[in-house]
Amino acid sequence: MKKLALPLTLVLAGALLVTPAVTAMNRLPIFLNGQKAPVEGVLIEGSTYVPLRYLSEAMGAKVDYRDGQVFVETGQGKPGAGHLSLTAEQVKKLPTKRLSERIEKDKIEYAVTAISYTTRGTTRYVNLQLMETSGTHAHFGTIPTIAYQLSDGTIGVLADFNLTADKDLNAKWRRTFTLEFESPGQVQYYIYIPGNSKEPIGKWSTY
Repeated sequence: MKKLALPLTLVLAGALLVTPAVTAMNRLPIFLNGQKAPVEGVLIEGSTYVPLRYLSEAMGAKVDYRDGQVFVETGQGKPGAGHLSLTAEQVKKLPTKRLSERIEKDKIEYAVTAISYTTRGTTRYVNLQLMETSGTHAHFGTIPTIAYQLSDGTIGVLADFNLTADKDLNAKWRRTFTLEFESPGQVQYYIYIPGNSKEPIGKWSTY
């Protein structure tokens, strides 16, 4: 079950949208599957915000507030992630980067910037930090999909993780996520599939 840990009760709609900057707060109607919702979104300084609880529960997710954070449990991984199929040959052909090295695609630069580990009880967890930056306002898409290749060649896709967005590192031209998940084993590469793409752009070495 994917759990999203967010620090606010309002979530940025569509991550970062291409909209003109404004200085006042404007209210916007929300349409969910073509039907007008009984709640409204707001436009603040060029960013569009929507009520997290209403939209999440309307789409079948569970919303809970614990310890100063909002947790959204969708009951499944990112749509389409479970259908991602990668072969060892495809992974081999992807460009290889070290931590913090970037790959540019469609005027957006992507990077795996940090990896750390924690242990709770007998379970080891990985904290994987991702960063996406652009020189202009950009449509980053949804949450990226992260796959991995173990040292024995096994390839898998992360579908069960906690996600935290660091508001101090986010801006209209940049967003940063930290994914926490149970370690799948000895990972050699993390493979990045942007939220606005169905294809991997590269792999980052853990060594």
